[in-house]
Amino acid sequence: MAAAAAWGAFGDVIASFPAPANNARALGYAGGYLYCYAGTSPYRIYRINPANGSVVSSFVSAAGSDTYGLEWDGTYLDFGANSANRVYRATNAGSVASSFACSHIDNGLTWDGANFWVTDADSHFWRVNTSGSVLASFTTAFDAYDPAFAGNYLIVGSHNPSHRLYKLTTAGSVVASTAAPANFPWGATFDGTYLWVTTTTGTDRIWKLGAGPVWTDVQPASLGRVKALYR
Repeated sequence: MAAAAAWGAFGDVIASFPAPANNARALGYAGGYLYCYAGTSPYRIYRINPANGSVVSSFVSAAGSDTYGLEWDGTYLDFGANSANRVYRATNAGSVASSFACSHIDNGLTWDGANFWVTDADSHFWRVNTSGSVLASFTTAFDAYDPAFAGNYLIVGSHNPSHRLYKLTTAGSVVASTAAPANFPWGATFDGTYLWVTTTTGTDRIWKLGAGPVWTDVQPASLGRVKALYR
């Protein structure tokens, strides 16, 4: 059975609006809203209406200026603190329920439905469980920032060696790449249909993009020999 693909070619711009503040470097999605870390002191996470970019609410991030990565895991809003080497798990109002040590949380994180993927400053992806134990890892040929998990793939922005978006398998193979809509693509998230990306350093916008195919086709197993009766 071939699964459906997300609407729009990978990287096609559908809409955009200004980020709620400058330095928008983390993005998540939950319950019909975008969550974006942006700004300077007091370093807030904003809840945003994706239809028009309006801010619904905000709270001060427990990770402060060290906030890197942002994603909803079905229960908590998770975000990293890169200098503290921790991942915080909070309500969507910002109340921290728990945290765990994660030595690899430098640039971002996402949730694959069972575990986290985090990125570091050395172009690594690390799959870690909710206790921070490493389950798998791979290295990319480019700097990897705050990723999204979409269907069967990881999608991440990079500005080194060029300002691009990459779609990867969970083993690290690049299956597609495209130019970012603007320089310095940092935060990324997937809402089930569309890819959302923040760009920073002079642009500070949130972009709604096509995600392209994000589910791998599944071929049915052989049915074996079938006996047919005719009348």
